Amino acid sequence: MKPKNGIDRKKAGASIAGAGGGTALFLLFNTLSDENPVKKPLLFLVPTFSVTVSGISLFLQKQVKFLWKNRKLKVAEKELERVANARLNDPNTSEEQKKEIRKKVEEVQKIGIDNRINKVKALYEDEENEQLNLINTKTN
Repeated sequence: MKPKNGIDRKKAGASIAGAGGGTALFLLFNTLSDENPVKKPLLFLVPTFSVTVSGISLFLQKQVKFLWKNRKLKVAEKELERVANARLNDPNTSEEQKKEIRKKVEEVQKIGIDNRINKVKALYEDEENEQLNLINTKTN
């Protein structure tokens, strides 16, 4: 998600995590004596570490966002079910109102089912694309 200023916060956060971790490691490894045989290889690996930490940070941010969104969705679905059932079981709710509530709940359920179907389709399409890329790589 890019705000108006064009900066992608997720990528910026991942870059900062990688840069911060890389800088900390560089400073730590730089405290080793110059005679230590592992100092130069460790300093050489700091950029690789920074890039790896950036990638892991971005991945974890996406996973947390996905899990948080699913959690909020489940809470909202349970709340909808609770409120709808309360209204449907209320003797003061007219049959017309009950019919309207059932219709709206069915609409929401249909949206949820459609979204899940689209996710499954996207997974299958990704799998097919990966297989095609593998085949194209082998033939080239």
